Amino acid sequence: MPRDLQEQIEQTLHQFADLVEEALPDWVGARDPVAFRAMELTVARVTRELADEIVSAVLRESLADPSFQAQTSQAARSSGRLRNGGRRELTVRLLGGGRVGVCTEYLGPDRRGRVGRPRKSRGKGGGGLYPALAALGICFGVTPALGAEVCRQVADSDSVRAGRSALARRDIDLGHKQTLRIVRCFGARAVEQRSEWLHQARERPLASGLLAGKRVVVATDGGRVRERCPKRRGRPRKNGHRAYDAPWREPKLFTIYVLNAEGKLEQSFAPVIDGTLSDADGCFEMLVGYLRALGAHEASEVVVAGDGAHWIWNRVTAMAHKIGIASERVVEVIDFFHAVGKLHEIVAIPAGWSSSERARWVKRARRRL
Repeated sequence: MPRDLQEQIEQTLHQFADLVEEALPDWVGARDPVAFRAMELTVARVTRELADEIVSAVLRESLADPSFQAQTSQAARSSGRLRNGGRRELTVRLLGGGRVGVCTEYLGPDRRGRVGRPRKSRGKGGGGLYPALAALGICFGVTPALGAEVCRQVADSDSVRAGRSALARRDIDLGHKQTLRIVRCFGARAVEQRSEWLHQARERPLASGLLAGKRVVVATDGGRVRERCPKRRGRPRKNGHRAYDAPWREPKLFTIYVLNAEGKLEQSFAPVIDGTLSDADGCFEMLVGYLRALGAHEASEVVVAGDGAHWIWNRVTAMAHKIGIASERVVEVIDFFHAVGKLHEIVAIPAGWSSSERARWVKRARRRL
């Protein structure tokens, strides 16, 4: 460990110890619920500040290493058309809610030799990057731990506003636009990495995996979701917002899970749940990638469950061939809840039945299913 960094961290710890020693009598004196809650929040805040101070010192030390800067810059230049843009100052947000100012090398897009006006849109590689920060996973002005926490809180909440409220309780408030930008950018990057991983899984030779000897269920179905598409033309409204269209789209969703000997969900295997806004072929290409990566060709049985849609059943044979499993070990079934839905359509046909007779018939048929 560099001597200067060690001394800086030790000084930070001494300052924290002095702060605790000074505040400890007040903390011990918190003898009612309101005071004790305030004490808890204070302790949580000062410990987050301590963590941010240590992370800031480590980050500055890493960026001050010329060999690290040279190595990351060389790797970034080899991956695209980038040129040296000099050293730039910027602010990075930390997991505890603090900020740290850093100065590091910036590589911008190399547009030399191009004819015409530069494109306004960000091309492959974006508008440039900070190679040393990118090597550490620091993107969009936040550390990787903070970016992951922001994405998880927003994904677990029913809106960006609710996710921001949960983050604000830990003194993390990035604003609505930056929060939404982080979620979208990290989401797009995750989809890109997932697509590359699935492509490699489809291309590499088959190998043993978690599904060897298992009874595997693959269930897929279509859904309905609106996609917000802003209108490019027309005047903005009085509030400054432009109108947008919201056409319906059909996402293709699927899940992969394992059944035990009793036909129950196998708890030792974490189900795979994914989906796409692509077409049916794109959905089954994803399924092939997952099943090949998990070793489904060695499964004792693969059960494909779905509704009666032709886009599912017409592709099962090709899927089995691509994952390398024999057709006799593939079973196609209508899933239970779609079958029960058909029972209600059937029971509506007899004209002379009462509502109680219809209910009894559906109950018996459901039990038999």
